[in-house]
Amino acid sequence: MVADQKCRTLGGSLVSIHDMFENMYISGESIVLLNQSTIIDFWIGASDIQSTDKWSWSDHTSFDFSSWDKGQPPSTPGPLCVSSTMNGAKWSALDCFVSKPYVCEVKASICAEDWTYFKYTDFCYKLIQHDATWSEAEKLCVNENAHLVSLHSFYEALFVTYFASNITSRDANIKEIWLGLSTPDNNTFWEWTDGTPFDYKNWGLNQPDNPGAQNCGVMWISQPRDHSSWANPLAWDNLECNEKILKNVCKKARNV
Repeated sequence: MVADQKCRTLGGSLVSIHDMFENMYISGESIVLLNQSTIIDFWIGASDIQSTDKWSWSDHTSFDFSSWDKGQPPSTPGPLCVSSTMNGAKWSALDCFVSKPYVCEVKASICAEDWTYFKYTDFCYKLIQHDATWSEAEKLCVNENAHLVSLHSFYEALFVTYFASNITSRDANIKEIWLGLSTPDNNTFWEWTDGTPFDYKNWGLNQPDNPGAQNCGVMWISQPRDHSSWANPLAWDNLECNEKILKNVCKKARNV
């Protein structure tokens, strides 16, 4: 039907309804938004187009709630589409080609544009492409309402490594990223800038070293040409915080 096609051009579909509260809320909002005395009902996303006498939602969610008006749905052969009254939120099954107002539902994006969602952590990640010291890189992330990446499992580290695998550092043969990791007390205690627990670590051989001089953490994305054992992919190292690294990874919570 035309209404659903128009909703899809907006990146959504006709609204689906799954409980009485949602049903009444949408009906109430339609009174405010449509606000025309001649309008009594509007299209929602239910129909029997896919299978006669079997109702389904155009967004493919479960048809687990209904609010049929008295005498509805009719025994008339389909396909039929469902409208909801503005007053009372009662549903009727009608000819799909009748022109009516309609309510679209556009799902909120999990992550903002240019961010990548990782379902196993339920967080969003983004590459920042700017030659930056540790504090500069953290500031760039904060400007995006994020922090330099924190790591809490091998699988998250593996994802970030894959995600950042094309990052080139200050040396052509070395690839690394800043972590949101620093020490305030000469390597005894390490903390994440996002305030999350320090519950996972993967320091390279004999790392961290140089206490008091190298207070910021990095993760290697690929191994240097000299095959240093402390710089295997996924291994952590500590560097001077004023070192410049070309590209880094920010991390933030998904959209609610």
